[in-house]
Amino acid sequence: MNAPMKLDTAPAKAGPRAYFGLAILVILTILSYVDRTIILLLVEPIKADLGIDDVQFSLLTGLSFAMLYAVLGVPFGWLADRYSRRWIIYLGVTAWSIATGLCGLATSFWHLFLARMGVGVGEATLSPVGYAIAGDLFSRRRLALATSTLAAGTALGAAIAYGIGGVLMDWAEARGGLFGLRPWQTAIVMLALPGLLIAPFVFVIPKYADKAACDDRTEQAGTPEGYLRWLKANLSHLIPMMAGAACIYALMFGVTAWMPALLFRRFAMSPTEVGALLGLSFGVSGVTGFILSGWIVDWLATTRMRHAQLKYMTFVIAALGLVGLATFTLAGTTTQIATALGLLALLAPVNGPAMAYLQIHTPAQFRGRTIAIFLLVYNLFGMTLGPAAVALISQEVYGDNIGAGMATMSAIAGVAGSVLLIFAQRHEPAMDNGNL
Repeated sequence: MNAPMKLDTAPAKAGPRAYFGLAILVILTILSYVDRTIILLLVEPIKADLGIDDVQFSLLTGLSFAMLYAVLGVPFGWLADRYSRRWIIYLGVTAWSIATGLCGLATSFWHLFLARMGVGVGEATLSPVGYAIAGDLFSRRRLALATSTLAAGTALGAAIAYGIGGVLMDWAEARGGLFGLRPWQTAIVMLALPGLLIAPFVFVIPKYADKAACDDRTEQAGTPEGYLRWLKANLSHLIPMMAGAACIYALMFGVTAWMPALLFRRFAMSPTEVGALLGLSFGVSGVTGFILSGWIVDWLATTRMRHAQLKYMTFVIAALGLVGLATFTLAGTTTQIATALGLLALLAPVNGPAMAYLQIHTPAQFRGRTIAIFLLVYNLFGMTLGPAAVALISQEVYGDNIGAGMATMSAIAGVAGSVLLIFAQRHEPAMDNGNL
């Protein structure tokens, strides 16, 4: 009889090098979200200069970035199970930084669409590879907190993009742009530069996490045939878990993608004012939510609660649906919007619990691919459907009422996500707690 596949390859106690490696991954995650998020704050000048409507802009924020970002995560995840993870991330950071610069040089819808696709290609390397590294740096007892800390870089990146982006946009507008570029182009080009400078620091990540640890037995099991057998046996809980998590992302990305436009149009706020409000919400509530979610789930796991990660995610999507529906139906002041946005940002982070769930239930030699498949579902569904659904519902049902579209999208995602995650709980495989 064969021994079970080893699920936990990390040291029992993480040392300083593990935490330093995690810090590098967090910094790179921040940079990735700055480069992908900055476009949301520039919605009005981009629409005016390129002559596009809301639905076309939703394609720039969602489909153009997400389709290759999500799809290519799967082969990059396979590479992460086989080859140097540090080199994969280094090449990805360099690629997305160059593509971000090209976004700043865009003069047409299709030029910007293609450049955003390039950003997605480069950034597709970071999440599956970064989370696979985290799984080899930390034991199961610290995994949810570690992955939540890594995911907190997304909130910090969004906060920096909104905060610095608004100030940078106003600065560029005051000077009419630089080097013949429009102000919004100048802002994007300037934010593309840090990635090229920081990318080499990826090689300080500990070498023992650079490649999946496999012995002869797990190497054989890690073949495509072995992976497909394992995947088929686990689809009953993985499919609803991934789809439920995608509902959370669809709700939040739909809201955050159109929040700047809502504030611009309803309250006539400036880019700096919008950036400050959104940056504060994501920078304080978002980061707190990421860390808190990891701590809560790790604590629940130590109490031997069954389905700890899934129960937490079910609570989150139900709460998000109710808060989103109430906020965008009833809120009529910037204070009410800011308060609700802070609450949404506090509740929404489930990356850590979701990644911990996958790491716990996935053998080490399958983690890169499984995380990549999760990100394919999570991002392709969330990033494409979220913004597009808000735009289409607002335009076709409510006569361009963005707030009503956000409220309806919140309610639909809340119900669908809750049902899917409850179903996943019923099919989650049992796990021994010996490695906690």
